[in-house]
Amino acid sequence: MITKQPEVTDVSSFAPPTPDPDDTDSGKTPSSRLDREVAEILARTQSTPPPPIPLRERLEQKTRAQTAKARQIRNANTRSTIVHYLEPLMRYPIITAVCFGILCAMFSDISSLLAHLFAIAAVVMLLYPIIRSLTVPQQSSTSAKMWRGQTFQAPPTPRPSPLEDLKRRFRSRR
Repeated sequence: MITKQPEVTDVSSFAPPTPDPDDTDSGKTPSSRLDREVAEILARTQSTPPPPIPLRERLEQKTRAQTAKARQIRNANTRSTIVHYLEPLMRYPIITAVCFGILCAMFSDISSLLAHLFAIAAVVMLLYPIIRSLTVPQQSSTSAKMWRGQTFQAPPTPRPSPLEDLKRRFRSRR
């Protein structure tokens, strides 16, 4: 009788995966991309803290911060007093322009210089709303973009042309 010998199969194909030598998770291999990212974040957070800042540098930083804060308060107070006086004029620029035009007509016989100054002020007040709408920065471009806790430079959003802006404003008033 002839008996067949069983075929020998390779056992290495059934063995569990061997861990990577550079994996630090006590012999476990990360099973997905998410597990690898979590392991990377945990490794970063468990790293050694930075060395302490010397006392002299801390004092210099504190002094610079106090000086900057005092300068900012001083500038804000100066700006607030100027804005306090100019705010009523800027709130209604067309009415202000008409008032400057009337003053120009009144002073034209007395002083040519004052008449010209009031005329220039009237023209500036007529153009003020247009200039202000063109120079006001967009709020979204100044805020920092964040992704995964880090800031990144996003491409600037194109600003609409002045004509498109006027069209949008007229459509919104309907």
